[in-house]
Formats: sequence, structure tokens, C-alpha cells
Amino acid sequence: MLLGGDFLGFIERPDGSLTFVIGDVSGRGPAAAGVGAALRAAWRALVEAGVPLGDLLPTLARLLAAYRYGASMFATLCCGRLSGSHPRLEIASAGHHPPLLVSAAGNFPIEHEIGPALGISRVVPRWEVTSIDLEPEAALVLFTDGVFEGRTRSGQRLGYERLAELMPRELTTGAADERLDQLLNRVMSANRGPLEDDVALMLLSAPHPPSATP
Repeated sequence: MLLGGDFLGFIERPDGSLTFVIGDVSGRGPAAAGVGAALRAAWRALVEAGVPLGDLLPTLARLLAAYRYGASMFATLCCGRLSGSHPRLEIASAGHHPPLLVSAAGNFPIEHEIGPALGISRVVPRWEVTSIDLEPEAALVLFTDGVFEGRTRSGQRLGYERLAELMPRELTTGAADERLDQLLNRVMSANRGPLEDDVALMLLSAPHPPSATP
């Protein structure tokens, strides 16, 4: 039961862009971990095959339906592409919390269309792809709800506002894995101990490759 369904991945493309995915399968245990691994492997194969971003989520939804581990199993997932030359983000989300945009103007959740989670409906919908121009020094922090649903010392859910306050100021300087560890330690300190759910964090900044801490 210590196995979890959180997963993440990224691929550097020859043109300097980055494609990425982060997701969370409902439940825990071998079934959730197996589905998470399958979704990540399928995502990578589809990206390598040149499948457009708008077609990734419907294909992954059909894959999840084929596992048939039970009607209650579903997965949230956020995937996209970050250009390497002029920072531009293309993003699509299936029921997943929006990434946090960290920039000189402040820390804010990315505003984009969020469709239903994978596995919620037997009918495979279309998920919208949103394109956003970013500031050159901007960074994205993606996470699963194990981080987002941590609590403050008053017992309230952490939420975006408190998470934004806990972000290290110089997020993109130094070793990215150290910055993510610093953020996670701050979240656990606010939570007064380990978080209840699985945790995955990803830091993306163009044109540099991301670092991830599962």
C-alpha cells in the first residue's frame, strides 16, 4: 500500500523545446502504480511518435479504459510543451491542478482550460490546448495534489495562495532539485509533519531542462 500512482516525465526535443507530463492515479497500491507507469510510458511513446498535444489525452483516456481495474479508478494529468527559443507554453489538462507560474510579477496559477479527469466518463471528450507567452525568466512549478492539499498550522488546506508564499525567491538559480527539496520542506513544516498523500514536483524553466523530485 506504500506504492502510489503519481508520475512525471519530460523529453528534451532537438529544437530546444521540452515536452512534459505530470499525473496522479486515484488510490494506492500495485494497481495505481502500474497504471501510472503505463500512462507515463504511453505518453512518452506518443510524443516520440509525433502525436500532437491535442490528441494525447484522448489516446491516454482510451488506454486507461482498457485496463478495467474498476469503475472507480481515474487519473488526473497535465501535459504540455515549453519552447526553448521564445518562452511559449502549450498546455492541456485533464482534471489536474494548474501549474504555478513563478515570475518577476509574482506567483500565480496558470489560467487555462481544464477538462475532465481521465476515466470519469465512458465517452472520450476533447481536451483544449491553451497557448501562453511567458516572460524569459519565468518558471513553472507542477505538482500533484499531495502538495496542494497539505495543511497550514491553523489546519486549513494549503491552497495556491499559501503555496505561492512558500516558493523560494530565486527558484531558477542553483540546483533545481535543491530548490524543490526546499519547497517540499517548507510545505511539510507548514503541515507539521509528512504529507498524507503521495507527492510529485516538477520545475520547468526555458531554455534550461527541468529537474524533478518524486
